[in-house]
Amino acid sequence: MEEEEVAPGVVVSAIVVSYNSKEALGRSLESLKSSSIGEAMEILVVDCGSRDSSSEIDHEVSGITVLRLPRHFGLTKARNIGARTAQGRYLLFLDPDIEVLPETVALLAAKLDADAGAVIACPLLVDREGRPVSHVGELPSLEELYRAWRRGDCWSRTLPATAPVKPEAVASEELVSGAADPRAMLVRAQFLRGMNYFDEKYGQFGSNLQLFAQIRTAAKRIVVLAGARAVSHEGEGLRMRAKILAAALLKAAVALLTFGDAGFRAAVLTRVLGGARIDGSQTGL
Repeated sequence: MEEEEVAPGVVVSAIVVSYNSKEALGRSLESLKSSSIGEAMEILVVDCGSRDSSSEIDHEVSGITVLRLPRHFGLTKARNIGARTAQGRYLLFLDPDIEVLPETVALLAAKLDADAGAVIACPLLVDREGRPVSHVGELPSLEELYRAWRRGDCWSRTLPATAPVKPEAVASEELVSGAADPRAMLVRAQFLRGMNYFDEKYGQFGSNLQLFAQIRTAAKRIVVLAGARAVSHEGEGLRMRAKILAAALLKAAVALLTFGDAGFRAAVLTRVLGGARIDGSQTGL
């Protein structure tokens, strides 16, 4: 296996994808800046055409790099842009509504350093009162994903076949899971490069499933470290994702109602119901 190409001194590249999330983003970046890993981590913000001042966050928080996109092309493309820019051998994908504790990033990196069989190391997510909110479990089957779609749960932050971490499990040193909480995960950059990054057909949703499936195929593991904590302020991030989805579906609905070509309406409806990429960037909708 080839040696990983990394910049001297950079171990972790934190990648935070942001869209109109100024307050949450500032809080998340400050927590990263306080990490004990120090200068061994670079911090990249991928701003998806925010209309608030999120894209200017580097004027307020020093030592970060902002990659400014003209509009929201979907979470998958934004993460790929961050990953291709990153210099570290590990990529910390972090939602802007997540705050890491000072030792969290160093603990996750140390786990991947020591365990060649682990591709992803996740912190245990807790709420403001310290209660676990992470989900662990198996990678869902196509049937489970289909049932979730029929229930209207296809855009949920948690996956079918996963369940909340039980309080008694928190005493364990680590938990092995077939699927990770994509809001906070440290990934081997080499593994992601080996699968040619995320497939951008997924748009805003679903690329995490591709990564988890590749890990299972490679007989590797995803671990959650109970001793590495991160606080979830889930409101801001969920609102961000809801805005993107609502805007995309609204554009599709307008096209369905106003365009006179029945064949065109059927094609758009098929895309929406079939889960094809509808992220607001398509000019045909």
